[in-house]
Amino acid sequence: MCGGFYFFPDYGGIARVFYLLVLLPAVLVSPFCLSRLHPLSHWALFLLPLCYLALSTSWAMSAEVSGGRSVWYLCKPLLFLAALFLAINLVLPRCARLPEALIQSLSVVALVTGIIALYQYLPTAIATGKWPRMAGISLRADINVTAALYGINCLFCVWGLLHWGDRWRWLLVASLLVSLALALLSRSKVPLICALCACGWLVWASLGRDSLRRLLPWILPALLVLPLAYFIYFERVPFLDRPEGYSLRLELWSQAFAQAASHPWFGHGLGSPLGFELRGKPFDSHAHNFVLDTLRYGGAVGASLLLLQMLSAAVIIRRLLRRNREYIPVALWWLAGVLFLLTNGQQPLVKPHHTWFFYWLPLAFLLAGDLQSRAGSTQAAAKNREIISLPPADRAGS
Repeated sequence: MCGGFYFFPDYGGIARVFYLLVLLPAVLVSPFCLSRLHPLSHWALFLLPLCYLALSTSWAMSAEVSGGRSVWYLCKPLLFLAALFLAINLVLPRCARLPEALIQSLSVVALVTGIIALYQYLPTAIATGKWPRMAGISLRADINVTAALYGINCLFCVWGLLHWGDRWRWLLVASLLVSLALALLSRSKVPLICALCACGWLVWASLGRDSLRRLLPWILPALLVLPLAYFIYFERVPFLDRPEGYSLRLELWSQAFAQAASHPWFGHGLGSPLGFELRGKPFDSHAHNFVLDTLRYGGAVGASLLLLQMLSAAVIIRRLLRRNREYIPVALWWLAGVLFLLTNGQQPLVKPHHTWFFYWLPLAFLLAGDLQSRAGSTQAAAKNREIISLPPADRAGS
């Protein structure tokens, strides 16, 4: 399903994969796996903001005004996300390498889809001399969203170069360069931040490793040439390009604050018809900030629950990374996703959607990983106590 975000041209393909391969099996096995619901603290942390947003539909305006969407339509994603978390909790103990295998597969998928996107884009751009912002081949060609997929892949590739061995090296170098090219040509800010951090991390790490230092004569020129060629050809600095992107978001955020101020504590309720006006024209979209969008629908209570979830998750992730460093790329994925959703996100109670990729999927893996790690530590401690309680002769045999 995760690879589908790079490949499927619409969200419908991702949803169908989820329904068939995740939701249906999770529903069928859930009666036999109730023990996996413990401890409930992680389940509460994952679901509490979602439950509140689902509850807020009860004080939203009428379904006719909000586009005819029923309460069931608005609340279904709560069950979908609960099934997603259950599925990951069931699979992870049986496949401890799943996070690493997932990151590896995403690096390969990003390379393939990135090459296809460049193949479709470059001939026309070179022939016409016009270089519009580049989108990938997936998710309705939403430029910011698809570019962020490749910005995050830059981080995956650097992690892989540091930890996956020689057989992955050149594939990861190719995937990194393709993703960097897509981030540059998209001219989207957050993907460029991810790509810049990845490149700086790679150069810094290469200085201390002989195996990677040999790659510098190959990688460093490309890392320098791509941004330099962009600057020379377009005569623009990427982060200073398209200043209207900043001004439009500031206008959206000010209107979102104004909407939230009229219902400050509990919000308007999910499903209320809250539109915007930009440059004198109606703009029927979200606030481009998932905390602010939650604030206007769920009020201070909903936004506080979402912020509490993020802060609590950060504490849990820190604890998890002390025990298992293989979750570092998943943590980077989640952090980059949060950064992206703070400039491009909507309220988080949605059906299979890019918010799942940037927030819910990595968060589910991290919380499930912490549950598994704690269970393993508890079992090891119990076994040690049993060994200590044995007589000396029996203890030596154990």
